[in-house]
Amino acid sequence: MKTCKRLIAVLLLGPVLAMGWVAAAYAHGEKAQEAFLRMQTVAFFDTKFASDKPEPGDFGVKQGEEWTVTGTMKILETWPKTIDEPEVGYIGVTTQGPISIMTGRVVNGKDTPHSIYLGRGDVFNYKMTLQGRMVGRWHVHPIIGVEGAGSVMGPGRWLTVTEAPGGFSFPVTLMNGETVDLENYGISLVWTLNLLGLVLGLWFMWHWTVPRATVTRLMINLKIGMHDTGDDFGLIQPKDYKVMDILAVLTIALLIGGYWYGAATYPGGIPQQVIRFEPPKAHEDPTFVKIKANEQAKYDVAEHTLVLPIEVTNTGNTAMSVTLFTTSTLTFMNNASEGRRVIVEPNVAIFPNETKSLTLSMRDSVWEEERMMPIGEALMSVTGTVIFENQEGQKNLVTIQMPLNPSSFTDYAGAAYF
Repeated sequence: MKTCKRLIAVLLLGPVLAMGWVAAAYAHGEKAQEAFLRMQTVAFFDTKFASDKPEPGDFGVKQGEEWTVTGTMKILETWPKTIDEPEVGYIGVTTQGPISIMTGRVVNGKDTPHSIYLGRGDVFNYKMTLQGRMVGRWHVHPIIGVEGAGSVMGPGRWLTVTEAPGGFSFPVTLMNGETVDLENYGISLVWTLNLLGLVLGLWFMWHWTVPRATVTRLMINLKIGMHDTGDDFGLIQPKDYKVMDILAVLTIALLIGGYWYGAATYPGGIPQQVIRFEPPKAHEDPTFVKIKANEQAKYDVAEHTLVLPIEVTNTGNTAMSVTLFTTSTLTFMNNASEGRRVIVEPNVAIFPNETKSLTLSMRDSVWEEERMMPIGEALMSVTGTVIFENQEGQKNLVTIQMPLNPSSFTDYAGAAYF
């Protein structure tokens, strides 16, 4: 008996005490996704976070103040065949809970309250407007969730929400003309019903654990047949049937009473609306470039350098050049004076009807920090989008994919895979 009680105490208190030695998790959960999934599914461009008081690095708002996230995302043509096809998606913002509320979302110039239809190669220019709600420091990302396939996150930033005088409120005018504050509207009823349900649940648990030997005599109870009431062991007694009948009646009464009260107190409700549509096509400039990626991409583990050899043909009427390379949430600019840079060799203009062999080199420890090199994964390849711009300011977003040839098969800590 004493041994069982000690075992139960350890099982209950052990996880609680262990939490004291566990460090808090802060953002960057996207690193847990395989590199080939992030590279081959969605590319994010020009992601910007803004408020009325722009700040370098982190940005902050007060409760109720607006902030926005804008940018462009492309559903890549290289979407893996091992996951569901992209057909229905939802563009939003992800973070540690409901720290902000979304008041507006525009995709390709059209208001977008719900999910959208999408497909390979689609480009979406988005703008989401939000208000700060919960006080704290939060890591926020744009995100697109694809039905059946999961979610892909874009670049993240730290948002600090500070307390406003009077706290947060979110007034909304209903169809009957009444104005309510959604921050606390109906909260008393929610608490009441949850507490009543909690009481019934605790009553049920207490009845079968505290006065009964269901836990302390666990080994004996496990040997009782499924359809055996355990009368020979004193597990179930006649009064137990009465208590369970009372609990069943109270539970049914709570469900029926709650439904009746809700219908009587809040008449004229409408079902949850489902609005799905295909957004207008994003503006696309005429195609003026063709790419061949017949060679392997090379990655130097020691130098943190990715090299992409490509063959480019200018099919337009004016000269063009490479402006940037992007993959997943990472962007490398050509001729950048600071930040991540792609070195293009030869870094010259490509004239109409001219074909050149180019090498794109990107040296940055971010490949390891973001776990973007799929060394040792099931699909070792590199996928990204090269953006070309001609003299007329027109741009082409071209997706490339090529096998990856690393200099060594090691993980990010230097340990060999094989």
